[in-house]
Amino acid sequence: MMGESEFMAKSAQAAATVVALSDFRCLELPYARNEDKLKQNPTFMTKVAES
Repeated sequence: MMGESEFMAKSAQAAATVVALSDFRCLELPYARNEDKLKQNPTFMTKVAES
């Protein structure tokens, strides 16, 4: 997961560099539009805390 620190800090910008070691799929999730729902989702918040 990328961008979780910026999401929790309410930062308007994020940047990341990654190197994929195998094939992967990327899923874009618009944090700002879904903030309330995401912060009430225990599964999502567990993943944020783990990372």
